[in-house]
Amino acid sequence: MTGDDARPPRAGRWVIAGPDDVGLAGALLRSSHGLEIYLDLGSVPAGPVVPELVFVPAPLPEIRSPAKTLARLREFLFDERFSGSRLVLVTRGVTTICSGDEVVARSWRGFRALGDAHPGRLVLLDIGSDRESLRRVPAAAVSGQAELVLRAGLVVVPAAVET
Repeated sequence: MTGDDARPPRAGRWVIAGPDDVGLAGALLRSSHGLEIYLDLGSVPAGPVVPELVFVPAPLPEIRSPAKTLARLREFLFDERFSGSRLVLVTRGVTTICSGDEVVARSWRGFRALGDAHPGRLVLLDIGSDRESLRRVPAAAVSGQAELVLRAGLVVVPAAVET
């Protein structure tokens, strides 16, 4: 975790819950929000201020395990520590790498179904490996869109497609 544990949480704080293999911290530190980093969702302490956004990096092996992905999403949705928070599930290049992958499609369908059942609580953000995509993460996360792809600094909202 960054910062001092005794420091009171800030309103509008953002949290990264999980290993930051994609460089989110660097991008998010440039925003005006307080940023805290934890090992996983279970490590985020309960407090008087609920995080506004909880960024959860999701590596490809996890996305290829629909049960694991959906378990993590349910953990977030039904945990009182996150009532009122939005989870931003961050993947890297999955929409390109796994196009046509039925296992990944099952994870996406599960994500969309949970998102439909809990409007405004889940965001799926697939980023590219370029710096410009990382730079756009804060704005994309608060855009109000449920599903976004960032490539070369461009923000793309995927069309609703039956998978």
